[in-house]
Amino acid sequence: KLGGQEWNKTKSRVRGAVKNIAKELVELYAVRQEKEGYVCGPDTVWQKEFEEMFPYEETEDQLAAIEDTKKDMESTKIMDRLVCGDVGYGKTEVALRAAFKAVQESRQVVYLVPTTILAQQHYNTFVQRMKEFPVKVNLLCRFLDPCKLLFIIINREVDPSKIVIACTGFCCQDIFCTHNDALHVLHFLFTDKSGCLGIIKYDFFTHNPVSFSCVRFTISVRYYTTS
Repeated sequence: KLGGQEWNKTKSRVRGAVKNIAKELVELYAVRQEKEGYVCGPDTVWQKEFEEMFPYEETEDQLAAIEDTKKDMESTKIMDRLVCGDVGYGKTEVALRAAFKAVQESRQVVYLVPTTILAQQHYNTFVQRMKEFPVKVNLLCRFLDPCKLLFIIINREVDPSKIVIACTGFCCQDIFCTHNDALHVLHFLFTDKSGCLGIIKYDFFTHNPVSFSCVRFTISVRYYTTS
């Protein structure tokens, strides 16, 4: 009941929880600001060939987002970048080019999405775009047989140079953090429809702020801008 005693207690608990989350986030970003990330080299011949295979003409904003992302990848700072745009504005292509650049450096890319259908769609897109190159793309979702899922998860340690498309249910301690020895090769964590991830993404990073060198690239829908 609004205005009742229970309502006031609930508001008080939520207010306290928000303050705790804000405090932990400030501490997390402070740690990330002090650390240096992995520095990627300049674009390779394969990178240029891959980008030339894009079947559409890039928009000015799309090219700007791609260029800014590459500059961050080639610097020492750990990137936290937000790319916003409506459906069909080419956000996925920004992610594809950045992921391809990271994989060429023998770094692993994890792409998190909120739904199984979206995971399958992105998996199909990544496989189609990278079929001419020796890049491994794996899918982690409930469509797969449990034995196949376990094989992909464990195989990350011995074959880390690949891209993993996963639902948010796999962004948890018992999946991505069980095999900590492999996490040092994780270079990119993409999150699509980031507003749907909420506390899952936050909890993952607060428990693993410095256990691996991770560059975050968050993809959301709405007005297109870069920061």
